[in-house]
Amino acid sequence: MSRYQLIPSLVKNGGQKAKASRNTNKVSNPRNYFAEMKFGSRELKVGVVLVLTVCWLLIILARSQAPRNPASFEGSSLIGLATAMQQGALSGRDFQSMYGPAAQVLAWITLTSSRSPLDALGLMVFTFCAASAVLMAAVLLLCDRVSWQQAVVFYGFTIFLYLFYDVFDVRAALLLLNVAFAYRVVAAETLSRSTIWATATGVLCFVSQLVTFDLSMYAAIAIVCTWIAGATPTRRTELLHGAVTFVATFAALNAVLVAFFKLTSSGHTLVFDYHNYAFEMLRGSHNTLGILWQLPVAQTVALVVVSLYVLVMSVMTIWRAHPLDGALSSGLAVSAVLWVMTGFVRSDIAHITAAFTPMVVILSFVFPRDW
Repeated sequence: MSRYQLIPSLVKNGGQKAKASRNTNKVSNPRNYFAEMKFGSRELKVGVVLVLTVCWLLIILARSQAPRNPASFEGSSLIGLATAMQQGALSGRDFQSMYGPAAQVLAWITLTSSRSPLDALGLMVFTFCAASAVLMAAVLLLCDRVSWQQAVVFYGFTIFLYLFYDVFDVRAALLLLNVAFAYRVVAAETLSRSTIWATATGVLCFVSQLVTFDLSMYAAIAIVCTWIAGATPTRRTELLHGAVTFVATFAALNAVLVAFFKLTSSGHTLVFDYHNYAFEMLRGSHNTLGILWQLPVAQTVALVVVSLYVLVMSVMTIWRAHPLDGALSSGLAVSAVLWVMTGFVRSDIAHITAAFTPMVVILSFVFPRDW
């Protein structure tokens, strides 16, 4: 008989019956135990995101009550967009603006029949800032590689550094949400789910185009970089199929938009007038709206050091970590670099702060998941 063979023996327990353990399944099956712990962490993350998002919205509500200058760049843009919508004029079809129909509709829905756009400026500011909060909550929930601890760090940075409190920071939130959708394409376990997420990514990129035209270009670059980083040998076919679905969806929606503008326009327009004028608006804004760098040297050096640290950590994650972590880090890093470049056009302090916002978001994700 082998000495490793189990030999039954009688154990005296004083005549008492053994009680069943409540944790029998957890002890006997460690896989179930760890699976339950993972599910609990997911629930905890959802709870953290919901609670802190509500707190963020309350802060936005309090800040939106402060007096606003209607003559500022953001204030005049919101009032002009809402007024034009009240008069039946649509951005991109009846007039040209840096902000597209989606931004115009978001400003217009805050109006009532008895309220002027000037009186509703505070509500417009709250609506745009609240949209940023909701979009960032969606980013955190979609990125399952982000832990609840990292979400807490993100909200801490957001509240204490006043991130996403500018009216048009919704564009940065939309850019990060495009990366999150692209990541879900990489993380999809089946071809059908990958196709659904790729279609949703194409729709979201089109919506980004309707907010500002350049946002769709930044989003498309970040999406492609995310898929390239996640293209492992076993996932290349699925990602190629997803890329084709994304392009087809984005092109089809643009064709529908062009046909809508052509059929509803009051004057004679060419088929691609919307896209041609949008490119001209971008070229004109880059050539005429430039402002010299106004941030002091010490703060500039601090931003450069933080940005370099974030980029180095992102490269290390792409090189060493799990392919899903690498795909997400790649998309976020590319989007942050692209958004930093927008701060070199209008280089006042407000636009510089907005340009470095995605970089600070990635900094909050650099913290370890388990601390």
